[in-house]
This record gives sequence, C-alpha cells and structure tokens, in this order.
Amino acid sequence: MVQNDSLITFKMTGTQFEDGFNLYYMLKALGDFHTIIDKSYLTIKNKKKMSEKDREILRLRAFSFEKGSFVTNLSIDILAATQVVLPYFLSLTPKEIWEIATQGYKYLTFVLEAFSRNEKVRIESSGQDNVVNVINGSDNQIIQIHEQTLVFVQRAVGDYENLVNNINPKHGINQIQAYQKNSNSKGINITDYEKKLFQGRTIIEKEPLTFIGMVFRIDGFDFKGRVKIIKSEDEFLEIGKDYDYEMISKSELEYLTSTFMQPRKITAIKELNIDPVTFKKSIKKLNIISIE
Repeated sequence: MVQNDSLITFKMTGTQFEDGFNLYYMLKALGDFHTIIDKSYLTIKNKKKMSEKDREILRLRAFSFEKGSFVTNLSIDILAATQVVLPYFLSLTPKEIWEIATQGYKYLTFVLEAFSRNEKVRIESSGQDNVVNVINGSDNQIIQIHEQTLVFVQRAVGDYENLVNNINPKHGINQIQAYQKNSNSKGINITDYEKKLFQGRTIIEKEPLTFIGMVFRIDGFDFKGRVKIIKSEDEFLEIGKDYDYEMISKSELEYLTSTFMQPRKITAIKELNIDPVTFKKSIKKLNIISIE
C-alpha cells in the first residue's frame, strides 16, 4: 500500500497530450525528474553517484495514468530497513527526499527572480540547527531552507534546467507540475515564466575576447567540442583548463579540422553561468567567432 507522504502527482499539460502521448517528450521529462529525486537522495546520503545498491533502496514507481493532459501518480519508495537518521539532521525517508527536492526548486526560483531584477541575495544563519535564511536584499523577503539544500542545489541545478527546458509551445508542452495532494507545499510548478528565470542564469557577453587555445575535440555535426586554454589574460579563462565551445559559423568545418591539436589565436564570445549558491560567474561555453 502506498503511503500518502510518498505519493506525488506528476502532470504535463499542453496540446501534445490531447491525442495520446508522445513518448519521447514524456519520457525525457520523467527522466529529468527522476534524476532530481536521485540527487536529493544522494545529498541526504552524502554520496556522489547512484550505485546498484542505491537503485535497490530508492525506487520511483508509477501507479496510474489519466487522460487529457499527461498525469501519473508516482511513489518515492525507500527500502524500510534503510530508514535511519543520517548526518545533517535529515532522515532517509520519502518525505525528506521530496522536501529537499521542493526546497531546492523554491530556492532556485527565489534567487533567479532576484537576479532578474538585479537584486542581491544573501544567505545567513537562522540560529536553528541546519536551517538558513535566504534573504532578498532589497525587499528583505526571506525563505528558510535546510543547509543541505544548498549542497543539493549545486548538484541538481543543471537537472532542474533540463526539466524546465521541456517547456516548449512548439512541442505542445506548456506546464509541468509535481506536487502532493492535500499538501500546503506548492511543490514544483514550471511554466514559461520559470523557464525564462532559468535562462536568465546564463549571460552572453557582448564584447569578444582573444586567447591562445588548442582545439582537441570536434563534433563535426554540431560544430562543438572542447578547447584548451594555453594563454589568456581574461579573468574567467584558466590557463591549462579546457572548456566547451561552439562555432558561430557553420561553414568552416574544413578549416576547423585543419587546426586540430595546434595552438591558435582564437576569438570568441563568452557565455557565463551564475552559480545559484556562491553567486559567482563561470564559463559555460565559448562561442568561437574565428580561429587564426
């Protein structure tokens, strides 16, 4: 029998689901959601990767489907023998796993809304064990979260971005929800508004930069790969480190391959991400304009 505190309703709405379900989009969104639950579980257990044993302990099961929009009832199941108190004052229970996942989403939308208004956010101790205050600097709005939620957010922010990016009117997906019925928590609610908030975490700089780098990986179909930095004066480019790149021009594959594994002068535009916990900027991708 499924317990109420482990039962989650996962719902996708849009024209995509008016006449059957497109399995590709449905399974992708469910997979992104499952990865978020995995990261919550790993945060509580203080582990980096899911093992086969972890897969036996944590199960996300689907019980029923409804027509119209895609709606399924999911249950977070934990092997009973493992439900013990772990460090950080959290327990390995379906309730705690779901709470970390929803707190992480609440934190991200809170911070990203502040970013969208160019407002600062600060994190302070609440005076309670394992609880911190997240404060919007201008309005002094406050939310409280587990301290370990910050660890979870740094692990799972990319997975939330993947889930949010499933919202696409062209694909007929307008909203994704995950919630517990008869709960005071809003759970996870994603619309085009939240998608735009997450897109705001990425900053594309206007001014190009020039550096000496060496392309050592090429994907000829997507004009993407990895480039190693040999010499640069830019504060974000670390010498000796490699980064993702994408060619802006899609007509220079032959020239790109001819420069493979050779130090070259490269001009590119930086695409930066803002860390939602440290608030620091880092390179997401280099959009290469030219290689000389």
